[in-house]
Parts: sequence; C-alpha cells; structure tokens
Amino acid sequence: MPQHTLSILLIDDDEHVQNIFKMVAEHFSLWLQAVKDGESALNILERYSPDVIIVDLYLFGADGFQILRQIRASELNPGCPIVATTSYDSTTTLGNVLLAGFDAYLPKPFSVFDLAPFLNRVISGSLPADSVAPALIW
Repeated sequence: MPQHTLSILLIDDDEHVQNIFKMVAEHFSLWLQAVKDGESALNILERYSPDVIIVDLYLFGADGFQILRQIRASELNPGCPIVATTSYDSTTTLGNVLLAGFDAYLPKPFSVFDLAPFLNRVISGSLPADSVAPALIW
C-alpha cells in the first residue's frame, strides 16, 4: 500500500459517489479502495487494514447494516472506525446508525472539502460517537 496520510475502504455501489471519493482522495493524497458490495469488502479486508471504512446503507444485496455486522463478526481490522453514509437522511436513519454501532454518520450530500478533515477526526477518535458530518454540497 502506498504511503499516504489516510487509507479508506469505500463500500458504495454508486459510481458517482465513488468518483467523488476518488477526486477527494487524489486531492488530499489519501489512499482509496472502492468496492460495490460487502463480499468484495471482506475480501479486501483479508489483505489489508484501512484506517477507516465507509459503508453506504442502501446497497444492492446486503445493506450497510448487514455489512457492518459481517465486518465486526469477521474480526478483520478490529477497532477500525466504520462510517455509515446515505442520501436517505433523517433522524430515524441517524438513530438506526448509532444503535447499529457505526462510529460516525456521513449524510449525502456532503461537502468534499469537509470530507478529509471529518475522516481524520473519526480516525483520531476526536469525534463524539453521535457525530454527523456537515451536510453541505458535493
């Protein structure tokens, strides 16, 4: 894995979102691996340990809640912060995310300029467990 300040595993089946993350990763010298499903994510986690995992809640096949449980149960990369993301933002969604055990919540749309600092705060543990990233614009 190349030397970067932060490594991210993104699990999102939306190509547009993956491209946004790729641009942000390139701009901020982040290492990014983007996959479209939980099975691919588990295969990657067998080979390396990212600093943070970002999971879209509503994927084709297993949803983000199922993927969270699979990753935690696998004991691959224990202690790695897992961030939920979705464009279906509501107080109910936030409550479900926190109850499920995600470490943070990133509602879409979000500001690309706030993304890297938000992820750094997630990894450093300086974000409270019920943190929500600024929901601005892409």
